[in-house]
Amino acid sequence: MQIRKDLIKSLIKQRSLKLKDVAAEIGVSTQTWNNWMFRGIFPHFNKIEELAKFLDLEPYELIDGQFVSEPRSPYRNKVKIKVNAADAIPFFDLNISDNLSILLSGNLSFVAEEFISIPGIAADLIMPYYGGEMESKISSGDLIALRRVSDTSFYVYGNIYLISTDDQILLRYVKPGSKSFTLTLMSENPKWDPIELPLKSIRSAHLVVSIIKRQVN
Repeated sequence: MQIRKDLIKSLIKQRSLKLKDVAAEIGVSTQTWNNWMFRGIFPHFNKIEELAKFLDLEPYELIDGQFVSEPRSPYRNKVKIKVNAADAIPFFDLNISDNLSILLSGNLSFVAEEFISIPGIAADLIMPYYGGEMESKISSGDLIALRRVSDTSFYVYGNIYLISTDDQILLRYVKPGSKSFTLTLMSENPKWDPIELPLKSIRSAHLVVSIIKRQVN
């Protein structure tokens, strides 16, 4: 599911408006607006309703539903659409401590502020990555799609995982440890040393199933 970005840009241009003013009018930051328009992030439906009202349109007119099975017709009938996690992946743009809390609990039952639809990708959540240890494979600001690992004693060596302990988040390649009860976490950036991590210290693990590169204009 996508928003009709060209239509939105055209209407804003016709009214000689600035993007930051439109973002402020519907109560979102400029960064959030850029996420919608340039990074493929799907807004929460209440924001679509506010934007449609501001542009004097019906909400369904802002949605291009060609990539999902959900029809746009519920909006024509004034019915609010409930997003199914199977169709749209919740996106959490939070600080590190909040992200850690989400990853440790695995609790995605509360409503995400935004959603991303990626055809062919099965993931539990999408979040931004901040750091330099995986440069140049993953740059700070890129988005990573994550699938939660139910058995934290089993890993596919050579893949990238987001490993959560009680006090930190580590994004690394997973390699065999020097002992049966440890893992070796390797960085893409040679400036970062390998980490030997006891398996019992791992509170949650998420496999990186997709990397969404930041768009640089």
